[in-house]
Amino acid sequence: MRIFAAILTFILAQASTLTTEQRRETVRAMEKALIEGYIDESVGRRVAEGLEKRVVTGEFDTQPDATTLATALERALHAEHEDKHFLVWHGPLGELVKRAPGLSGPSVGRTEIMPSGIAYIEIRNFVGGEFDTAMAAAKDASTIVFDVRETPGGDRAPVLYLLSYLFSTPTVVWQSTSRAAPALAPVSTLQDIHGDKRPTVRVFVLISGHTVSAAEAFVFALKLTHRAVLVGERTGGAGHFVRFTPLPHGFFMLVPTGMSVDPATGKGFEGDGVAPDVETPAGRALDVALKLARSQ
Repeated sequence: MRIFAAILTFILAQASTLTTEQRRETVRAMEKALIEGYIDESVGRRVAEGLEKRVVTGEFDTQPDATTLATALERALHAEHEDKHFLVWHGPLGELVKRAPGLSGPSVGRTEIMPSGIAYIEIRNFVGGEFDTAMAAAKDASTIVFDVRETPGGDRAPVLYLLSYLFSTPTVVWQSTSRAAPALAPVSTLQDIHGDKRPTVRVFVLISGHTVSAAEAFVFALKLTHRAVLVGERTGGAGHFVRFTPLPHGFFMLVPTGMSVDPATGKGFEGDGVAPDVETPAGRALDVALKLARSQ
């Protein structure tokens, strides 16, 4: 048994060891992906050029294994340009999910219907989008409080699905632009959902600096349409949507390829985040929202 364990350890160590050429192949694949796909071509080229300078100086040659190289590459990306969606990892997608555990498991956490006619719904992620049960539970509530203070993102489709509960007819909630389709295109809620729509229910949303990515898109849409009162702290400012990009030798990265913007201004929330309507420490946001809801 000990011999088998020793052999397995040796094999895994060999598998994680990279040659200088393999490291450089990985970096240059990243450069190509940035040049061809990053939402702002000029920024993508600048970041790629910065990575190449680091290759030439041998910065990545001393990384002993795949894990440390992935960390070094991600750190270098952020040094060249700060984008919260710049993520690099080695191995299966599960390695990325480990860094944001909220992305796994059900989309809805705690749901509570309070005697005062207020429904509290905790959104854990916008990955699967199992929102029908929670919205059915809140069908008689006069007010819904959505909690996205710790929501690390997900996909845009579940965001639009949940938003569709709050509008009677398809409503433009933002415009979209991407490297592949730079012309601004309106993005609307859905006509058909599986539950009853609640276009007149009062809505409060609890937000924080940990509210990022797809969760911010949800908040952004409600802000632009004046459909909710946002309570808490400014969101994290991860405003790009991304493409999963495979790289050589088992590496992957996220390439930010597009963004959601305000139809009136053409601006999104990348870097700046979304400001609350009622600013308060995130830890007090629920109490503040409940007080506001009960006073109206």
